[in-house]
Amino acid sequence: MSELKAFADTMKAMKDDMETKAKAEAKTAIKASLKTFFGEFPEVAKLKWTQYTPYFNDGEACVFGVNSVEAVLKTDKKAKPEASEEEEDEDEDDDSDGQDSWHFEYHADKKNDPSLDDETRKRYELISKALKEFDTAFGKMEDALLFAFGDHVEITCTPKDITVDEYSHD
Repeated sequence: MSELKAFADTMKAMKDDMETKAKAEAKTAIKASLKTFFGEFPEVAKLKWTQYTPYFNDGEACVFGVNSVEAVLKTDKKAKPEASEEEEDEDEDDDSDGQDSWHFEYHADKKNDPSLDDETRKRYELISKALKEFDTAFGKMEDALLFAFGDHVEITCTPKDITVDEYSHD
């Protein structure tokens, strides 16, 4: 019986070691990709996504998943119309270092927005393409993302760091 316990202890240590290595390698790969992304797209303040195992899935198995990556862009506050008191309260929660931000996901259609000039439209298309590439890659590495950041979390990446916060979902 002690041989079986020793085997179980060895297997657990191997599993823990493998998870630690996978976590470190996933974070290293993600940080390298983020460094490239933020270097290419300085107008992006941060990238965010959530990942979790749903609590209920209408009778189907509840399986861990990573949601779409969204970009938060820097914009000039002076260009923003006067904010209501409610909007100002919301802005107090903004953590974008004095920059106003707005969100878009890669599938958002900005092609027909008449307020955008051609150069801006092209930049948004490039950002959208990069976000789609993140989503595709993340879809293939969900286990590594689970090891790296955990379950029921929101990940926020800036050019300087990655933060992981608890995420509440339905």
